[in-house]
Amino acid sequence: MDSPSVRKTRATILYATGALLFLALALVLMWALRAIIVPLLVGAFAAYIVIPIVAWMERKGLNRNVAILLLFAVLFSTVFLAVRQVRVLLPDDQEKLSLRIRIQYKINEHYASLMELDEALRKGNAMYTLLGKDLDPLVLRLNLWLFPDREEREQLAKSRDPSLTVPPISDQVFQHYVANAQTVRKLQQRAAGEGEEAGQGAASPAAAGEAARNTGGMLHTVGEIASLWIVTPFVFLFLLLDNGKAKRALIGIVPNRFFEVTLNLVHDLDQAIGGYVRGTLLECALVGVTYAACLLLLGFDVQWALLISLITGIANAIPFIGPLFGLGLGLAYALMAERVHSLLPFVNAGNLWIWVVASVVLAKGLDDGVFQPVVLGRAVNLHPVVVITAIIGGELLFGVAGMLFAIPAIVVFKVLVTSTLRQLKAYYFI
Repeated sequence: MDSPSVRKTRATILYATGALLFLALALVLMWALRAIIVPLLVGAFAAYIVIPIVAWMERKGLNRNVAILLLFAVLFSTVFLAVRQVRVLLPDDQEKLSLRIRIQYKINEHYASLMELDEALRKGNAMYTLLGKDLDPLVLRLNLWLFPDREEREQLAKSRDPSLTVPPISDQVFQHYVANAQTVRKLQQRAAGEGEEAGQGAASPAAAGEAARNTGGMLHTVGEIASLWIVTPFVFLFLLLDNGKAKRALIGIVPNRFFEVTLNLVHDLDQAIGGYVRGTLLECALVGVTYAACLLLLGFDVQWALLISLITGIANAIPFIGPLFGLGLGLAYALMAERVHSLLPFVNAGNLWIWVVASVVLAKGLDDGVFQPVVLGRAVNLHPVVVITAIIGGELLFGVAGMLFAIPAIVVFKVLVTSTLRQLKAYYFI
């Protein structure tokens, strides 16, 4: 019979090998199933958010299963109603077309004004002489991408029918469309040379617009997305109905001498994840509300102010991304705004972009100085280099899901390391 020391060494090797194999299998499965990572984590995070509510309802005497089913119904009814409300905020096809035409017109107008271009878009100021050859292809490509496709051009032509009492496309938007077509033709002539391939240039905007906005396979894509997200409610219900059974089973396989260490470690991780999820949700809501208040004060249309703020608030879950979304969308609106009815007398269409930048700075300052310290504490007190590296690395490995969950993963790892060391020292293992 082998000695106790030999058996102990063999057991250690066996456990270590098993742990490494389990970790490798988990990584392989994570990579293979990366498409459902976001639905799984959304369901898990939703469960973490409502766990305190379930506990409160139990303390009030309500059966746990009844409380969970009630919260499930309320939560997903709220999500359903919120999605319907967001769809109301989203522009319809005609509004999207008008918006694209207005954006294209404003881009060309500001570009011509900045470069002081002549009518033929061939001569400009010193800046154009220096940068024109590099910027013209980019402006042309953007124009081709924004230019209406064949069906949209037919819709624009029908909007000029004199029998229509209320044209679906306003006269001003149609004039912008005509000006955009002329600008595209001039830019193409500039790129191809005077008189070269003039016939091909007229068809290029339509072809490019159709290719850029090709919607083939859209129904198939929507079906795939729906089939992936159907797992979310099941994860939500499982984690709440489980009531810690899986956690207790995991702790049960730990050797007795590490039982208390593991129990405290799991508790710390549970608190960290729950606190981070609930704190991030509240932080994103506060940022969105702050930005919405600023945009409404500046005179943004209510529809666009709410939509831009909603996107900015959601994107704020990814560090540094939320302000970029808010800035980009706000400046895009300021670019195409022709009239502004602001509650502030010093705000007008000409300087609106300055106040959009100021609003983003204000929201970001409140987020860094008030929202994060209050609702998250030191949970995400990470060096900016670590945050940026984690976001880029997560995007390279798992796309948008990696960007979204890179920081929670870092937070979990941080708590895992610090809590493990603290527990091992407390119980004199090290």
